[in-house]
Amino acid sequence: MGDSVEEFLAKHRTSARWLDDIINVLLDEHDGTAHVREIAEKLLQFQQRDISTIEKTITRRINDYCSDATDFKKQPDCDLFQRVAGNTFRLRTFPHKPDIYDLMDIRFDEEMVQTMWLRWVWLCKSKDNEKWKLATNRQKLAAFVRWFEKPEQQKEYEGVKS
Repeated sequence: MGDSVEEFLAKHRTSARWLDDIINVLLDEHDGTAHVREIAEKLLQFQQRDISTIEKTITRRINDYCSDATDFKKQPDCDLFQRVAGNTFRLRTFPHKPDIYDLMDIRFDEEMVQTMWLRWVWLCKSKDNEKWKLATNRQKLAAFVRWFEKPEQQKEYEGVKS
């Protein structure tokens, strides 16, 4: 993604952010492998939660994208992690970072950004639904960021936020 999208996503967390954070921790490991507790300890410095809550969130997110989990029902390209031991996982694409945004629905944590996203999606679908269907999530995010950064959108966002 372009720098503007990465900067935007760093400021405005999405449902993909946990997955992205986990992947980044595993990419920093020498073989792309770590125990859930190690991942949690590294992410704890950025979260306002206790370690057991973070471990549960990490385990659920990893299991959502691990074919070794008994409830895995996604497409093969969603199989990002391999269980190598109890609560220890390896990033299958290591040392490369997978493109996760096309694997999931885009949902922003911040209510106002999510509201603006949904309105923008509606506008795009109303304008050209076929083009919308063909666009990747990556392309949709890039276009949304360009729209969101327009002065009239920023004025609306800042007005509601303050």
